[in-house]
Amino acid sequence: MSRPLLSTPRSSKHRAPHPNRGYRPYAVAGGLLALLLVVSAAGRAWLGPAQVISDDRRVQVDYPRLVRSGAEQTLHISVRGEPGKAVKLLLIGPLLSQSRVERISPEPQSSLRQGNALLLHFPSEATMERSVEVTLRSDAVGQLNGTLRAGPGSVVRLSTYRHP
Repeated sequence: MSRPLLSTPRSSKHRAPHPNRGYRPYAVAGGLLALLLVVSAAGRAWLGPAQVISDDRRVQVDYPRLVRSGAEQTLHISVRGEPGKAVKLLLIGPLLSQSRVERISPEPQSSLRQGNALLLHFPSEATMERSVEVTLRSDAVGQLNGTLRAGPGSVVRLSTYRHP
């Protein structure tokens, strides 16, 4: 009796290697790389630049959420007010108490800092919109939160993470 041409070997030492066995580490590494890309994209979206707007839409703040410890962080604040009325901004919280104010532009008419609060008073303008930049620097590490108020209904909450 003759043996069939395509017979299966009877001993394990004659078996052909599994075709996918050599590629399994590459498949796992590729999957981990894809997962890392998805997580980093999601983290970039959360930790990237933030824009917060008050409920009454009078105050808008643009700021970076992720900042290196010791680096400057600039808050770009836009306030819509009434023509001819002064603008008062109150910044409260650890974001301010654990930071140094490097500069405020434009220069406020008056400012008062007490503990973890900073009150800025700007003179009235003919326009309804006032833009202010507050630059902070902190050596703290971790999450810092703060609140910016420009009136009873104009409140925004700020949250930033400082890494070493």
